[in-house]
Amino acid sequence: MSASSSPVQPALDTATLPDNAYKRLPPGESYEPIVPAGTTMPESTARAVLWGLFLCVVFTLASAYSGLKVGQVMEASIPISILAIGLARV
Repeated sequence: MSASSSPVQPALDTATLPDNAYKRLPPGESYEPIVPAGTTMPESTARAVLWGLFLCVVFTLASAYSGLKVGQVMEASIPISILAIGLARV
């Protein structure tokens, strides 16, 4: 490897995996994961609990209203999970 083609460390991008995550590693190369194995991640946060309670109230009210008005209720777990993933990305 020449001096002009030395790798430059980019800023940590947590939206995508590194390039070597998608290919077989050659001998001697190692993969550094974004989150190290020894890191403990929080299982629940105040933000997650508040969003969960908010979405629970909204979908409970929507389900109760449609059940009383139309006589048919919906299963709220699928739409609420789709919304939760979408709102978590925002």
